[in-house]
Amino acid sequence: MNDAVLSLRAKQRQQTRQEIVRHAFDLFAQHGYESVSVETITSAAGVSRATFFNYFAQKELLLNEIAAVRMARLREILDSATSARVNPSFNDITQLSTAGYEHLIQVMLQLSEENIRVAQHAKGLLLQVVSRLFAQNAVLHAQQQFVDAVAAVIERIPDRKGADARIIAESVFAVYLATTLEWLMRTDAAPQWLTRTMQERLHFILEGQR
Repeated sequence: MNDAVLSLRAKQRQQTRQEIVRHAFDLFAQHGYESVSVETITSAAGVSRATFFNYFAQKELLLNEIAAVRMARLREILDSATSARVNPSFNDITQLSTAGYEHLIQVMLQLSEENIRVAQHAKGLLLQVVSRLFAQNAVLHAQQQFVDAVAAVIERIPDRKGADARIIAESVFAVYLATTLEWLMRTDAAPQWLTRTMQERLHFILEGQR
């Protein structure tokens, strides 16, 4: 069997796996994780039970896959947003500092908006996914990547009053994670609560850096 055939089969397997995960996520979001059976997922994805179990030994493992997909998406947003460095054309040092922190806050709000979109009909599911990330120590790994990326942006901002860029980045991540978890656990919190509270808290901790 040549490499082209093997490559095509690998691609088809990956596509099948992605389709199972996509349909499972949609069903979990609409009906809740506990209410969705393997048979419902296989019917929606157009695969047999045997095919499903070739990819996932049990339904619970789908949460791990969904958690990995969510983490990859958040990293994609973060990488894209933080790749836009502070505009070097600014001459006013105060304006440059303010613009830098405002850019950082906008990055965090973009991440929050993504979470709102995903949790629109399934806050409980997203909380389960976040719990999986904690169980897999993926949150600590994400924190390291986040701090590295954000600290690189902050280091370009002058007049930080001697504050360490990594400490600022770690503080921002702590606020983001704590506020997101609070929103997920609060049944009375509207979607607007997350972005509003996130913005207020980030402004508060960064205010002393301006």
